[in-house]
Amino acid sequence: MSSGFGYPGRAQNPEGLHIGVDAVLYRQTGGGVEKAVFGAVNGLCQAFSTRQHRLHVFASPDLKNTMASESNEKANFHTISHGSRLARIVREQAFALTHRQIDLWHFLGYVAPQFLPHKPVVASVYDIIALTHPHLCTRANRVFYGLALPPTLRRADRIVVPSEYVKRRIAELFPATKDRIRALPLPLPVGDPNEGIEASRGSSPERYLLAVGGLAEKKNVEFLLKAYTRLDSEIREGFPLYIAGHFAGRLLIYRKMAEELGIERNVQLLGYMPDPALRNLYKNAALLLYPSLEEGYGYPPLEAMSLGVPAIVSDRGSLPEVAGAVGAIVSPLDVATFARHITRLLTDPQEYNRVSQHGKEKTPCLTWQDYGRHLMGIYEELL
Repeated sequence: MSSGFGYPGRAQNPEGLHIGVDAVLYRQTGGGVEKAVFGAVNGLCQAFSTRQHRLHVFASPDLKNTMASESNEKANFHTISHGSRLARIVREQAFALTHRQIDLWHFLGYVAPQFLPHKPVVASVYDIIALTHPHLCTRANRVFYGLALPPTLRRADRIVVPSEYVKRRIAELFPATKDRIRALPLPLPVGDPNEGIEASRGSSPERYLLAVGGLAEKKNVEFLLKAYTRLDSEIREGFPLYIAGHFAGRLLIYRKMAEELGIERNVQLLGYMPDPALRNLYKNAALLLYPSLEEGYGYPPLEAMSLGVPAIVSDRGSLPEVAGAVGAIVSPLDVATFARHITRLLTDPQEYNRVSQHGKEKTPCLTWQDYGRHLMGIYEELL
């Protein structure tokens, strides 16, 4: 039965169930996955407010404090402290074994504990880059997810993914999972509770080219810098390049690269930006540049589109599926073509305005409450 939002759903819903949601992956200074975890909990809180079920959220203090205003009488928050991955695994395992009143577990952070009571398990998996492109991951992620993700995929009764692309990739590697995977597109991130606070770093009278996602290897920053050098000097002088996101230990590498390319004066490596500042950066940007080598979803193009900022994105991973209304979809290995599309949009006002309007019109309008309702539909398939 269709739920009306493009997700699988069921009309019947059992009463009085206890649903355990593991959201310990959330960090307030995190990226797209953390935003998705926060949004899912937010949506479930809203969905549970109209249901007879009881929601138990197991989360770090960050999420518990941020979500306090969103909780209701149907939601209980249990704190799992920050710590190493090993500490996280131990704590999650302990909670799963001791909270036997839970009728179903949903793990929002890729992996589930190895030993679980005989209860249905749902796992949210946002990408499998550690398995398909391990060279794009840090050593820690390669080892952790390389070991922990396959057992979770084999064990989970339902696997929730953000795109058809991730669904296909999982089914290719683990054919037995094909009928257990549900692709649910992610709504735009929930507004930050501190949105009203002025963020001076994101407020700028100048126009610029913006890249969001940090300096991790999969973000293809070296390619981006080389493409920027291909632009005419007049464009570089009029449109500096801002790169926002975690440095991932690569700040000195790319700062030196910008110097060697002779563009250091026009490149700003901003580091992590809180959501209010990031939204201001989007609003003032001329273009979003997103030449990622692999993505399971990709929030930045959608965030930019929603504000009328054209984007030039990679043709890899889920990006053609998720961000099909952007300004251009280009190979992340073709420097000249990427630079040519930047120039085209910056020098053709009519095309720029057309793409800007088209992006706003095509931005998905799903809400996190919709998302929470459809997660409920998945739970009810299993109960």
